Formats: sequence, structure tokens, C-alpha cells
Amino acid sequence: MASMGAQAAKDAAFRTAGVSPDFNEHKDRLAKIANAIQADEWLDRESDLSGEPEHIDHYASAEDKKSHKLGKLTEMVKKKKEAQSFDVEGGDEEEEKAPRADVPQDMVGFSIVSTKDILFTSQLNWLLFLIPVAVWCKMSGASDGWIFFFSLLPICPLAERLGYVTEAMASFTNPTLGGLLNATFGNLTEMIVSWFALKGGLLRVVQMSLLGSILSNMLLVLGCAFFFGGLKYKRQTYNKQGATMSAALLLLAVVSIAAPNVLHATHTELHGTSSEISLSRFTSVLLLGVYCTFLYFQLITHRDIYEEEGEDDDDDEEETVQTFWSCIAWLGIMTIFISFLSDYLVDAIEGAAGGM
Repeated sequence: MASMGAQAAKDAAFRTAGVSPDFNEHKDRLAKIANAIQADEWLDRESDLSGEPEHIDHYASAEDKKSHKLGKLTEMVKKKKEAQSFDVEGGDEEEEKAPRADVPQDMVGFSIVSTKDILFTSQLNWLLFLIPVAVWCKMSGASDGWIFFFSLLPICPLAERLGYVTEAMASFTNPTLGGLLNATFGNLTEMIVSWFALKGGLLRVVQMSLLGSILSNMLLVLGCAFFFGGLKYKRQTYNKQGATMSAALLLLAVVSIAAPNVLHATHTELHGTSSEISLSRFTSVLLLGVYCTFLYFQLITHRDIYEEEGEDDDDDEEETVQTFWSCIAWLGIMTIFISFLSDYLVDAIEGAAGGM
């Protein structure tokens, strides 16, 4: 009885679409559509589609009429898919990313594979052997020049591996959140060094590092994107709305940085006073609030603006052996190493500069 009921529902779907079951070209596809929708829903919509031939009498042949009705039928199913999230073709919903087959699933085996992936897949990693040398120089009281040198070099591969782990972690999120993770943790090394520099009273070092970061991102990174993108693509496109928002934020940041400098240059009597410091702190809090508002704008209210369009590049990306939680663990480990190396580096800056 159940099979007879299903067949009756399928025949009702064929009759509703105005297509006979022996229409072999579309028979299988119509069968999937008929199985995707309950029989009583077809009966409710039958009266709406029964008058369809009067609206398509301008088609020349019966074949065109059948194709037209099939398109209408498919459109109905697409609307139902949007409302209830099921697949028209009868496929399953997208599953979570499965682990690679060549990666061990036990804790010990995975830890070994994960560690090999971090330590032996970059040509810069040989500089990591200088970390014990930097510690020995610091503990033995070596000159600041040697401490600065052996602390700076290992930070380079750690920063590169930090970016690698961040990209791996971003692959488990959507493109917008992944870009935010790359932007945040990509600057983690610079933020740690700046923190220790501020703690040591090296304000000028922090100012110059910020200026260098702004100039490199505005000129070097953008210029390289234009140049190498132009070598591969004859015509490049960009997100106009996203670029407009970024330009507005950049203008606000420039004005916020320039305002205290203008006050310092035009009102010499206020040098070092509470008014100058208050303005500087106010702009800092303002920029932090604007950034938080921008994150809400980018990730929640206007998320569609920053979603990438066009073909996916998933085929060009190598599948990572890391998991989301292993990425978090490696971020913590690398942050610890970068922190104490940055502490050594900042403490040795003045002595190394004086010895040059």
C-alpha cells in the first residue's frame, strides 16, 4: 500500500506538470522532484498549475511546452529548498570536513604528524635552532648586539609558522571570519614586540613600527597584488563596497593619528600637558570602538558584502593535516616563544644601537 501511495503521488506530480511518465528525457529528474515533495502539497498546487497551458500557448511545439512546465516545476522546488534547506537533486547536505585518510586518528600518532608538519615544512625553520643560543646569550650576560641578533632571527620562522597555522585554522571557518583571523594573528608578532617596547619605554620604536606597517600594507602589499595579479589576469576585479568601507576607515585612522600631531605642532604651550595626552587617549579609544563596530558590520549585519564571488579556489589549496584544536594549541605555543624572544629583543635594542 505504501508503494502504491508513493506511485500515485509520483503520477500526480507528472500530471500536475503536464508531462506524461513516458517522457524519457526528463522522467528521472521529475521522479526525484516528485519524491522530494509530499503528495498532498502537489494536490494543493494542482489547481494553480492546471491553467498553465493558456499562458504558454505561444510556444510552437509540445516539446517546448513540456520544457517550460519542467522549468516552472523546478523553480517551485528551489523555493522549497530555500525555505526548508533540502537538496533538489536528492543529495545530502554538506557534511563537515572529514579528516585526511593519511593522518593517524590516535593522539600520539596525530601529535607526531602535526609536529612534523609544523617543524619540517618550511625552509626557514632551521633558524629555530638559534632559540637556545639566544637563551644562553641572555643568561650568560653576552653583549646586547649578540642577544639582539640571536633573538631576532628565530622570530622570523615563528612569524611564518604563525601565519601558516592561522591559515589552517581559517580553513575551518567561513571566508569572512578566516580573513579576520589572518589579519589579527598575522600581526600578532608585531603586537607582542610593540607591547614589550611600550613596557620598556621605547615609544619611538612603537611609532616607527606602526608607520612601517601602515606604509607596507598601503604601498608594498597593494602594489604587489596589482603587479602579480596583472601578470596572471588580464582584467582584475575588486569589491567596490568593501574597498569604500576600508578607505573610510583608513581616512578616520589617518585623521586620528594626525590630530594629536597637529595639536603638538601648533600649540607648543601644551607640550606634555594633560590636554595633549587626553586627546591622544581619546583617539585611541575611539579607534578601538570603531574597529569593534566594523567587526559587527563585517561579520553580522553586512556579511554578504565581504563574501567572495566567483569560482572557488578550493582545488588549488592543499588540505592541511591540522585540526582546529591543534591550530589553537600551536598558536599558544608559538605565542609563548615569540613573547620571551621579543622581551630579549627589546631589552637589547638600546645596547645594540649604542654599540653600532
